[in-house]
Order: sequence, then structure tokens, then C-alpha cells
Amino acid sequence: MEALKYLKLLYSGENATKRHITLFSIIGLIVLMWNNVISAFGNNLIYSFITTVEITNVELFLELFFGVCLLFLLFGYEYVFIHKVMNENTTELPELESDSYSVFFKMLPIFILWQFYYTVVSVVGGGVLAVIKNSVASYIFSSVMLCLTPFVFMVFINYAYDFKGRKEIFFPWTIIKYLNKSMMDVIKFFIEFCIVAALPVFALIGFFDWVFSIKDPTQKLCATLICLCVASYVFVIFKYVFSLGLAKIVKEKFINSSGKEFDNFNQE
Repeated sequence: MEALKYLKLLYSGENATKRHITLFSIIGLIVLMWNNVISAFGNNLIYSFITTVEITNVELFLELFFGVCLLFLLFGYEYVFIHKVMNENTTELPELESDSYSVFFKMLPIFILWQFYYTVVSVVGGGVLAVIKNSVASYIFSSVMLCLTPFVFMVFINYAYDFKGRKEIFFPWTIIKYLNKSMMDVIKFFIEFCIVAALPVFALIGFFDWVFSIKDPTQKLCATLICLCVASYVFVIFKYVFSLGLAKIVKEKFINSSGKEFDNFNQE
């Protein structure tokens, strides 16, 4: 099963433990900072889920600023990873360095452009559905928009190959080409991905159920934050697994027409 193999490959390499600890630490900092920010803004609205936090305006600004900076770092890091996967035939996590920021800002215009396309289609489609008032059509439209998400992500992966603005990266009808050439491969991988991800998801659901049963507020806060850190780390790791699967499809179908595969992807 490809998805399981990719998961194993993420933990391969002599520096894997160190890099995963670093990644978990960054994710933990993001969770803690955003917990404070969201709690400060949400107050009693989210009290039952996390907690309210006593925080000054200066502390709030600093937590928000560094929380956003770390999010940018993490987003950029994902595309540093994808770039190395596609160019260096490696599936090891790279070092977490400041070049992730420059990669994030290289990707930012593409994110904005495709979000604009997605928003336009959603607004136009939503307007039409509001007029015809057909629940079946609404369900179909929502499902189609959701199913297009992996193919939009493949456009990002294609751009991350060399960060060059090829014309197909910018045109919305590129999605049709991706659907035509890779839809069955994406569906097959997505099914495998869901099977592999099912066990960690159920385990996290059980973890959260246990957290909600805790009565002591302090213990509940600590357990909730730990659970959120672990859940966020698991989400990021499985997003990397999904990225690996789509990166292989993109390189085989759209970049490397000879069909040459990554060396590490074919390890048993």
C-alpha cells in the first residue's frame, strides 16, 4: 500500500528523529500561541472546549505575531519538502531553516490566485443554486468543489518543482488537464490514504473523548493542549504523506513524461 510506504519513509534516515522532534516542537508552539490568541478573542464562546486566558494586549500582539510567523514557516517548510522530494529523490524531512520563509512568499501569489478562482466559482455557483433552490444540485456542487481540492493542490506541487511561472500554473482550465490525466490515480491513492489514516483518527477521537471526561479544570487544560499538539502533528504528518502521493503523480504524469519514478518511492 503506497500511503503506508510513504508514512514509513517519512521516518527513515539517520536524522529523522531529530527532525520530527523539531517539527513537533514548532507545531506545539503554534498550538500554544494560537490557543492563547483564540481564547483571548473567543472568551466564553469557546470556554467549554479550551479555556479563557488572562493576557495583556502586548502579550496578545506578540503571541499573534510569532504565531503567524511560525505558521508561515510551517507552510513554507512543506513546499521545501515537496521541492526536495521532486528534485532530489528523497523522502526524508529536510532541516527546518529560514529558507522556508522565502519559499512561502514564492508560493503566496499562487495560493492567492487559485483561492480567487475557487472563490469566484463558489460565489457564482452559490448564486445559481440560491436561485434554483435545488438541494440535490447543492449537494452535487459542494461535492464537486471539495473533490477538486486535491487537483488544485497538484498545481501547487507542480509549481514547487522549480518555482517557475509556467503558463499552465496560472490558468484555471489547467484543472481539466489534471482531471483528465490523473483522476483515477488520485482516487486510488486517496482510498489508500483514508485507510491508513483511519486508525490514528479513531485513536485521536478516543483521546478527545477521554479529555472531555476530565473534571479538574487544570488537568483538563493540560490534557486538551497535549491532545491538540498531538492531533496537529498527526495532521501535518499525514498531509506530508498526501503530498508525497500527489508529488509522485505530478512528476510522472506532468513533469517526467518518460514515466521515471522516484527511487525512494519504489523501495519495498
